[in-house]
Amino acid sequence: MNFYPIFWKEMLLIRKKPWRFLASSMVMPLLYLVTFGWGLGRGLMINGGTYLEFVMPGILALSAMNNSFGPVSTSLNISKLYTKTLEEVLVSPVSPWSVAFGKALTGLVRGVFSALTLLFVGWVSGVHLQLSSTFFAVLALTAFCFGSMGVAAAMLAHTHE
Repeated sequence: MNFYPIFWKEMLLIRKKPWRFLASSMVMPLLYLVTFGWGLGRGLMINGGTYLEFVMPGILALSAMNNSFGPVSTSLNISKLYTKTLEEVLVSPVSPWSVAFGKALTGLVRGVFSALTLLFVGWVSGVHLQLSSTFFAVLALTAFCFGSMGVAAAMLAHTHE
């Protein structure tokens, strides 16, 4: 349970500024929806469905991957290289594995939340997908894996560039 304070700190940051989190996680997926779904894909039919229904699962996955990896790696990298707060956490009685797991779990929550928000936007826009529970399990696993890769990338990085 040592990972919980790390995870909870990140969740409090999201809770403190939910609109910032929502806006930052939805800009690129919404641009993809507008460009490919409603712009270039207008009128295209694939396998009896619209092009937007065809491309939406990929945009959901891309959103989950980007929002799991990016914020986790960026925040860890900044806390490691600039603010040095990662050093303060690592000298506390919390193990490095707990820090990594807490950050990766944050990536899971960010990724799944962004994908579910995008799924809701699609549903409101008239995109009705037939998604199974396997899709959501794989989505969560993918978000956790990309959050873990964000932790690994931040630990291996020597600069923020």
